[in-house]
Amino acid sequence: MTTPNDLNIAIVGGGIGGLCLALCLENYTTIPVTVYENAPQFGEIGAGVAFGPNAVRAIKQISEPLAAAVEVRANKNIFPEKRGVWFDFRVGMDGATESARTRGVLAGEFLSSVEQPEPGSWMVNRSHLVDELVKLLPSDVARFGKNLIDIEDLGSEGVVLKFQDGTTARHSAVVGCDGIKSRTRRVVLGGDNPAANPVYTGKYCYRGMVPMDKAVELLGEEKAMNCQGYFGYHGHMLTFPVAGGRMMNVVAFQSSEDWPHDTMVIPATKDQMLRSFSDWGPDVLSIVRLMGQSDIWALFDLPPSEAYHKGRVCLLGDAAHASTPFQGAGAGMAVEDAYVLGRILEHVKQAADLPSAFEAFSKARLERTQKLVATSREAGHVWHFETEGDDIEKIKENLKTRMDWIWNKNLDEDIEAVVAGVGGGK
Repeated sequence: MTTPNDLNIAIVGGGIGGLCLALCLENYTTIPVTVYENAPQFGEIGAGVAFGPNAVRAIKQISEPLAAAVEVRANKNIFPEKRGVWFDFRVGMDGATESARTRGVLAGEFLSSVEQPEPGSWMVNRSHLVDELVKLLPSDVARFGKNLIDIEDLGSEGVVLKFQDGTTARHSAVVGCDGIKSRTRRVVLGGDNPAANPVYTGKYCYRGMVPMDKAVELLGEEKAMNCQGYFGYHGHMLTFPVAGGRMMNVVAFQSSEDWPHDTMVIPATKDQMLRSFSDWGPDVLSIVRLMGQSDIWALFDLPPSEAYHKGRVCLLGDAAHASTPFQGAGAGMAVEDAYVLGRILEHVKQAADLPSAFEAFSKARLERTQKLVATSREAGHVWHFETEGDDIEKIKENLKTRMDWIWNKNLDEDIEAVVAGVGGGK
């Protein structure tokens, strides 16, 4: 076990954010890292994750070998002419009134094709990404079966992590990458702080898969084999190719006032899905009928906090700023976090510098990531005709520039702005 004066970092949580941080520290610093993971091995739930151009650049900055390995396994629009397109958006259901239908709110009506800057986006299976990260990390980086229950910050003596199995570990500092239900966040903010716990956003989704040959048969090649979004009243649906183009992934969203269940994920039946989309257009109904086994995922996010750190404890990814998926940027922000924190810690020369490094990270990331949480919620309302209503022209205008601030970001500028004073600066 390390002594408290050694410079070393504990990472709580071995998901995408935690492993990206571990790899960034491995590549840019000499700081020893230990990843504490509750599960018996590394792994991720959920079929896939989207990375926009900003996140793809961050992955490349963390590790070129990682980027090369992930890109080989990433899914993109299959049509070459659609490779630069994020999504083609369409109306998914007819207008609720005769006036709306007269104005062109008709199922299948094309809204907008949203183009992306280079290097474009990747759709990645979460488990594939974790596999590639693990290959690049030291074999002894992880401690499995470690369920964190508390952290004691001893100041200059480091931090003590306390686990459910009765064991403890001492490190110079700890970064909590333990997700939306983060125990580390409760330590930083205080368990009684309302911002310490996730909040239901009024949205849930069905997730499922459709064999690509069946999707093509019903929808045609263009809609089935490229990323599509269908907007409607109090709901929307996204489809995109996965499994090397052999399957079409489906995420179908609905609005609801509350979530009366104890867990965030419950099983779904085909009857439930059909009832939810019974008044939608033929494309959406065809997709629902083809979907296989599905679950219902309640969508929660985290209220804003004043900082992502306290002393020698820092928050990263969903533990800091969990968001809804409506702009496809939540996981990408975690990857950005990992790169930014890793490069800031590059300037740390002794354990005493860690609190100022965490403060610099919080300063660099707070505004951008909390803007993502707020605008992602807003996007869900726009996609569900709950903000602009069913004014198609306003929605088209909204789509034109909505993602620019997310995709077009130079993270190195943010790092340079905050590293002065961390371990003596540059």
